[in-house]
Amino acid sequence: MLNFKIATWNVERPHIRGWKKSKNNSIINQKIKEINADIWILTETHQVINPGSEYEQISTDSHNNGENRVTIYSRYPLGKKLEITDSYNTICTEIKVNQNSLIVYGTIIAYHGRGVWEGTFKTWEKHYQDIQLQGEEWFNLSQLNLPLCVAGDFNETLTDKKWYGTKKGRQMLEDQLLRSNLDCLTKDYRIDHICVSKNFIKEFKVNYWEAPLNEDNKPVSDHQGYVVDLLLDI
Repeated sequence: MLNFKIATWNVERPHIRGWKKSKNNSIINQKIKEINADIWILTETHQVINPGSEYEQISTDSHNNGENRVTIYSRYPLGKKLEITDSYNTICTEIKVNQNSLIVYGTIIAYHGRGVWEGTFKTWEKHYQDIQLQGEEWFNLSQLNLPLCVAGDFNETLTDKKWYGTKKGRQMLEDQLLRSNLDCLTKDYRIDHICVSKNFIKEFKVNYWEAPLNEDNKPVSDHQGYVVDLLLDI
């Protein structure tokens, strides 16, 4: 058995300099240290956001001077990087936990307007495409017989409150999670989620936090963060 904490947070595109938002970075980093998770899946992030030197990290392809869509940080040693199709929006790695392994897949699933203004996609079309594509990868990873964690910004609410998303998207996402035997531990919340292989979960508890306010009394991110205290049978 292993007890540890997995957290995810969309930190809304931090910047190093030249942007008013750069003053948020120390607040974000302080909150990350306060949560003190063992594994982080940060989305819409930047190299200046870092939980500390005791973590190993792996990121999606960088863009715009140090920004990247997803970074995974782990207190446990990283194993091999697993092959994925979309290296811009997803990243997948093995994490060595004692004598065992955990697979972590970090993601941003497209929001409703991705590619619409460019004329590439209709509204929600890229979102549905991402769910289908990533769902296939989740299923293939689930066949490795190792605990799998899929986490990040899903741009889809799974609760009946219907905060964001569509009926079709919710059903597609639920079907893909079921197919891969993944339990969405944050399904009662908004659009950022932590999902873990059902057959390895013994106990879990979910907590969330609102984004802290900066000196202008504005939140440093437009997303809540989520942390799961997890007992896994590994």
